[in-house]
Amino acid sequence: AVKHASASQSIHLSCWDLSDHSVKSVCEAMRNVSALLGISLCFDDISDKAMKFLCDASREAQRLQSIDLSCWAIRNKAMRTLCEATPHVATLRSISLSCGGIGDEPMKLFSEAIRHAPALQSVSLYGFCGNQSMFDRAQGCQIRFE
Repeated sequence: AVKHASASQSIHLSCWDLSDHSVKSVCEAMRNVSALLGISLCFDDISDKAMKFLCDASREAQRLQSIDLSCWAIRNKAMRTLCEATPHVATLRSISLSCGGIGDEPMKLFSEAIRHAPALQSVSLYGFCGNQSMFDRAQGCQIRFE
C-alpha cells in the first residue's frame, strides 16, 4: 500500500516484532515516496540488518527531514550503522531515539555523528540515563533528554 502512496509525507509503523523483511519492505517503499518527509518506527528491538536497510534508504531519500526510532533497545552494531549514515542524510533536521536501552559507548558515537550532520536541528533522547555531557559539543543542535 505504501508503494502506491506517492503523495504521502510520512510513514509510521508500530509493532513489537519488527522483522528484517518488514523493514526492508518499508525501505523499498521509502524509495517510491518522493514527498516523504518523515519516518517513524516504533518497535521492541531492531536488528543490525534492518538498521542497515533503513540507513541506506534514508541516504537516498531526497526530502527526509525526520526519523523517529522509538524503541526499547538498539544494538551496538545497529547504532554504529545509524551513526555512519546520519551525517549523509543531507536534509535530516530531527532525529528521535526515545528508548532506554542504549549505552554510553553507542551514544558517544552518536554524539560525534550529529556534529557532522549540518542540517540537524533537534535530537530527542528521552529515556537516555547515561552521560549527557557527551552532547555538550553538538553546536547548533537542540538536544532534549526529557
